Amino acid sequence: MMEEIGQLREVLRVAPEHFDALRRLANVYQDAQMYPQAIEFYEKAIAIQGNDPNVLTDLGTCLGGVRRNQEALAMFRRAQALDPNHWQSVFNTVIIAGLNMHDFKTADAALKKLEGMPGAQPHLAGLRQALEGARAADEGHDHSSEENPS
Repeated sequence: MMEEIGQLREVLRVAPEHFDALRRLANVYQDAQMYPQAIEFYEKAIAIQGNDPNVLTDLGTCLGGVRRNQEALAMFRRAQALDPNHWQSVFNTVIIAGLNMHDFKTADAALKKLEGMPGAQPHLAGLRQALEGARAADEGHDHSSEENPS
């Protein structure tokens, strides 16, 4: 991994706006769960080419990884606006809204949309299970002293 990071950084030293190198370096950092570094390079890639739903979704995933949930959801909405059939952005909406934020209204709406998207079918069972686990944990939590976010 370190060798690949070094090679990609060298490409970017020579060509700082090399979209594929920016995206690949961000992917390496994301895979290592080094979200702040991944965010930096995804944002640079988007500044160059902001119409790639995969990059927008990957950035959103990393933003969710550092609990910048509203920004993450905004990235997923941008990806879906570019490609309404981009199931990965809808899938990640369920994760961020449901698991991170416990916004089950948003998560349920995204899950319903996802159920009609063929590419998502193999991933639905695990996603439903995770969402139900979050819902059950939330129901067992006392919210009497909290503000309702919805």
